[in-house]
Amino acid sequence: MDDGGPGMFDEPIEAVRVTALVPDARRPTRVRVRAGRKTIGTVHVDDVMSLGLAVGDELDADALAKLERAAARDAARTQAINLIAARPYSRRRLLDRLRKKHEMADAEAAVEHVAGLGLLDDRAYAEAYLRAQAGGSGVNGTGPRLLEAKLRQRGVDGDVARSAVREAVEERDLAEDARAIAKKRAARPSMQALDRDAARRRLHGFLARRGFDSQVCRDAVDHALPR
Repeated sequence: MDDGGPGMFDEPIEAVRVTALVPDARRPTRVRVRAGRKTIGTVHVDDVMSLGLAVGDELDADALAKLERAAARDAARTQAINLIAARPYSRRRLLDRLRKKHEMADAEAAVEHVAGLGLLDDRAYAEAYLRAQAGGSGVNGTGPRLLEAKLRQRGVDGDVARSAVREAVEERDLAEDARAIAKKRAARPSMQALDRDAARRRLHGFLARRGFDSQVCRDAVDHALPR
């Protein structure tokens, strides 16, 4: 069945007559606008009122265009809410996801809509991401700087990312984490084949890329590859 989404008409239509306004059984706040057997748009009940839609109305090209725009906006909002219901998103991450399917203006309006409902929370997204890291490959293998950078890449505000990471690592012994990583890395045959200075430089660079600060890196390198 036609879902009444954007681009609902294959060819220009001069006018159609509304034959039914059918509440969506799965989404009570949505209404399917029908012309004969065809759904020509699914919109929020508020849009039915704002567009002045009624059974028997004949919609000209301008009215059809407004209906299509309202349907497109509502489709973006619906997807945004469904995505947020499944898991937390940062504002930018949600926008990027919506832009894959919707026009920029509709995606931006949808993000603002869910934010206005209090459903969009960068801090909650950051905490969920850090929990997932801890339960997956392990937050212990990643230093604070890299964790913060990953959150920023996902659209989390810098101050929020920094605060969330600080809280996530406050009970960790970062020096001990780095030592454990350095010891394991230094035991690799490729590292053993290097002269001591080259191995120390490579190990320091590896730890730095993992997000540990310089002092922690130096301590871990000294522990794994003493001079």
